Amino acid sequence: MNGLWPYREPLSLHISKLYLHASVRDARVRHYFCICQQIAALCSVVALLAAPSLAQGSGDSALTSPCPSVFTYAPRGAEPGSWSGAATLSSDTLLTRMSLSIELDSPALGVFGRLNNWTGNATSQDNVQFMIDENDFKLDPKQSVMMDLVVQYDPVNTTPRLRTIRLNGKVICNVESLQALDNSSSAAVNTMHECGVVAGGNSRFPLIYNGHFYKKGEIPWLVVIYKLNKGVLQRICGGTLISELHVLTAAHCLQLGSWFVTPVEDVTVKIGVHSLNDDNTNLTITRKLTARYIHEEYDPFTLQNDILILTLDKSVRFTNYIRPACLWGGDTRLSRVVGATGIVAGWGRRSADDTRGKLDEPQMVRAPIVSTLECRGSKAVFHQVTYNTTLCAGYRNGSGPCSGDSGGGLYLLERGKWMLRGVVSLSLQNTRLTCDLNEYVVFTDTAQFLPWTRKIIGDKYIDDGTTGLTSNSPEGQCGKVVKFSTPLVVNGIPTMEGQWPWHVALYKTQAVDNRYICGGTLVSHKYVITAAHCVTRKLTERPVNSRTLTVHVGKHNLRTSVTGVQIKFVKEIIVNPNYNSSDFRRNVAILELYEPVTYSDWVRPACLWPDNEIDLKNVIGKTGSVVGWRINDSGVLADELALREMPVVSQETCIRSYPEFFVRYTSDHTYCAGNRNGSSVCNGDSGGGMFVKMDGVWYLRGLLSLVVALPDDKRCDPSHYAIFTDLAKFLPWIYTTVTDIDLR
Repeated sequence: MNGLWPYREPLSLHISKLYLHASVRDARVRHYFCICQQIAALCSVVALLAAPSLAQGSGDSALTSPCPSVFTYAPRGAEPGSWSGAATLSSDTLLTRMSLSIELDSPALGVFGRLNNWTGNATSQDNVQFMIDENDFKLDPKQSVMMDLVVQYDPVNTTPRLRTIRLNGKVICNVESLQALDNSSSAAVNTMHECGVVAGGNSRFPLIYNGHFYKKGEIPWLVVIYKLNKGVLQRICGGTLISELHVLTAAHCLQLGSWFVTPVEDVTVKIGVHSLNDDNTNLTITRKLTARYIHEEYDPFTLQNDILILTLDKSVRFTNYIRPACLWGGDTRLSRVVGATGIVAGWGRRSADDTRGKLDEPQMVRAPIVSTLECRGSKAVFHQVTYNTTLCAGYRNGSGPCSGDSGGGLYLLERGKWMLRGVVSLSLQNTRLTCDLNEYVVFTDTAQFLPWTRKIIGDKYIDDGTTGLTSNSPEGQCGKVVKFSTPLVVNGIPTMEGQWPWHVALYKTQAVDNRYICGGTLVSHKYVITAAHCVTRKLTERPVNSRTLTVHVGKHNLRTSVTGVQIKFVKEIIVNPNYNSSDFRRNVAILELYEPVTYSDWVRPACLWPDNEIDLKNVIGKTGSVVGWRINDSGVLADELALREMPVVSQETCIRSYPEFFVRYTSDHTYCAGNRNGSSVCNGDSGGGMFVKMDGVWYLRGLLSLVVALPDDKRCDPSHYAIFTDLAKFLPWIYTTVTDIDLR
């Protein structure tokens, strides 16, 4: 009977640990103070923390965050020689102390942080990498906290920019692509920062199925992984460069069996390698690791979920010979790629019959993808080793990946870019105890692990299956959900991530507290609509200071921050000029963001109501959908976004139900909705929208404005109707305010 061939020998016993930065001497400071030894002007940190600014050095343009879902630069201010921003800290595991590393791309005079009731400066030995250690710190897995950061520098010099943020050793923010080392051609420069692009173009890539050699630089994302064995580096696997800091490979490369784990410090990765005997240091980069992430459901005996991400100790620079492959991010169904032919490259045996061992130079082979049904039908043993997270490929003609190719990628050419779809996992074993390439090869299907991958590396090099990387121009796509078609549910059942990509969370900073205050609706790249009472001073029509507000777009869980969430500062608060704070009439405001959001599967605008159907009678009796993080009976905000379906009722029905309240607060610019059965909207939902689906598109009809309170209680009474601001009556004002609206 055929055995299984995971392409490599067992690894030595060791339990690996995540790399942690060396502890920094006590940085806990309970008040603002200065590093007077460096420059007395640093004492201005008090003012900077109170009013964040975006400064520029000589000749610098506006700063761009390398990780918008984690870190956001604050708006431009007048103070020279400093910039500030906000970092969202979250973790998949419980943290009982904080070791935060902030790496810049050039020296700074100082870095200052503020988190809850702690404020102080970071320590540094080189003025490039700064450390903040805090022992009095706790972060639950379902929680996120925001830290304010201020960087001060000599304004005569170039502005230092953020490169990397590490929380307790884990990279949570990565640097943007670095400049190319090799500028020999304009084509190389123009595509240097693109994933899946070979210098000189991909159109003439020499695809040959029988294992021919290829030229240096034709697969610039292929890497070699080594382990230290008795003082000597031993090549164990291939892998794929997927960012400046990350390599994706097979989990069995480091863990084969429940207790065979190669320690992180014994692993070396070489990038840009072609000939294993020609270690050209000008073209090859060698890196150690700071961390490794084996999938939590990896089974070392069956090789199910055989996937691993390695974090390099330093960023790599992209050249003609070193570039990342794109991660698959479009349609993840296997049927989408069945019949497509990919390529696999590596330094394995030339063929199943080759007795000369592994190669000095890599070869590539073509491998057509087949259905799981066909794969299992070819050999009974495949029933035991294929899952909904694997795919099979190969010609079954003696060519294909073999011993030495494990962990390497299966790449497909899509829209001119090479995308990683599989990782070489296992093959059958022939009678000579080598790989049987007359049978299919099993690959881990990387497309099925995108949420897990995003949590570790972000989504910069994930192709979204449209016109390239994450699209920022979805004209005609307002009100359309990309990935989800979950049926609507009632009574506040939690929703799925991405199901309501236009709903936003509005936060307000008060002293050291950053708290959620209201919901809102994204209607374009730069504008959010919410209730006026959310963004005005109490019992007045005057807006609050826009600098105290942040908008979290793409957020699903209120207490955690995952990749895909974008945090934006508010440039201007535009309150409807006829808003009345005494009776909450015309309770609507528009927020202009400093920077446009990037549309993605998790972030999209809702459509404004058609201006030819504004009469309220057109929606009476229809059911609208309202989402929000409502406050429960204990007065605690819910973690996850919840949905309620609410029928719209006539003004007469609404007023008759409770005249003392609704006569005062309803008008021709409002409408009422609800079931009056305890499933209504409540505290925490304020400012959020009501959406009605027409012809497959979601339209924004109203904003939650007002609800009836329980007697002697600040909480809402869900047995009454809720009052919504009727946005259809404000369309002319909205169109004159929002300049980049998508009308379709």
